[in-house]
Amino acid sequence: MRIYSDSDGFHRFHEAGKGHAPAADLQIVTSDGHRIAAHSNVIASASPVLENTVYKRRKNWSSERVIHILGVRSNVVFAFLQFIYSSFSTALSSAEAKETMEKYGIQLLVLAHKYRIDWLKKACEAEIIRNLKPESAVDILQIARLCDSPRLCQRCFTLISNEFPSVQKSDAWRFVHLNDPRLEIEILQFVEQSEQRRKRWRRARSDREMYEQLSEAMECLRHICIEGCSNVGPHDRSPPRRGEAGGAVREVRVLRGAAAAHSALCYVQHQEELRWLFALQTDEAAVSAALVVV
Repeated sequence: MRIYSDSDGFHRFHEAGKGHAPAADLQIVTSDGHRIAAHSNVIASASPVLENTVYKRRKNWSSERVIHILGVRSNVVFAFLQFIYSSFSTALSSAEAKETMEKYGIQLLVLAHKYRIDWLKKACEAEIIRNLKPESAVDILQIARLCDSPRLCQRCFTLISNEFPSVQKSDAWRFVHLNDPRLEIEILQFVEQSEQRRKRWRRARSDREMYEQLSEAMECLRHICIEGCSNVGPHDRSPPRRGEAGGAVREVRVLRGAAAAHSALCYVQHQEELRWLFALQTDEAAVSAALVVV
């Protein structure tokens, strides 16, 4: 990536469309010694931290006005400034912004947090979440904590819980296992709690299905006992003819299912009302004879 060091570097890179732009009055110095020309007013208006730095040092600036942004490479700082300028112009197209975010998303998240640029921080979080993978989830979780990003932390925890066997194979997990027992315990606790929640959800879904079956069986029983219908069966079949296995036998099976479902859900409390249903199991032939219409 080309780094412009002349006074109108960002004006030539960012075509703001205004035709005239003030000359750059600030030099951004990076860790690897590169200098990037910028405008102090733009930098100050984008970040309260940089604003404080600009105006605090303005009285003491010599003819060479410099701000240091350290800890990342110059191409990351240049991308960071591109996004700052893009909020004032059409500096980056959506395709360029997406490509840059995919390439430097984590480093830009750190810079956005350090210099308190909230809109850029949210954009970085969204892009990192979109590309989150099991093998990098533990590393990104630690960065998200340092950057005070609860949304990203939660997504990392969720992915780790859902893909824990894959996470365990990553170098990041092995490092945590050897060097950070507190984080390891926290992750294992979250995985265990998530598994317990899934078990409760599966149990609730199973109970709901059983209640639905019980409701259907009780409706069938009401139809038999109150309306006196003996040809009860599946809705997509015709009633059986006399002498065929089906009608009465099927009702007995439905009643058995109702009894079993009711017993499983309510246990001992409903033993009295289920007693006569359980009696059906002892004499299927007698019940069939009583229900079949001769």
